[in-house]
Amino acid sequence: MFTNLVSNALRYSPEGGRIRLAAREDAGRVHVEVVDHGLGIPGEKLEDIFERFGRAHGISYGGLGLGLSIARGIVERHGGRIWAESPGSQGMGSTFHVVLPVEPGKPAP
Repeated sequence: MFTNLVSNALRYSPEGGRIRLAAREDAGRVHVEVVDHGLGIPGEKLEDIFERFGRAHGISYGGLGLGLSIARGIVERHGGRIWAESPGSQGMGSTFHVVLPVEPGKPAP
């Protein structure tokens, strides 16, 4: 799941663009962020990208549109949440958030 998020960040970033990963533990959960400075995601697509075959930028960047749907399934099966934030402007990028419980079986709020 994390490989997919980092791979997407690289795919939608300019050549040599930086990707930032951050993780912190808070209240029995771990919150991981994957941040890029690439194309960004239009606001109306932020939920669609987690659906099967959902894409923010059509087929021009490759992929099948399944990776984020699979990532969501993995995160949810582990009692977590996944979402994306983006101002939707090129160069402003996107931030993907994953929140997972530190202890299995305790859902993340």
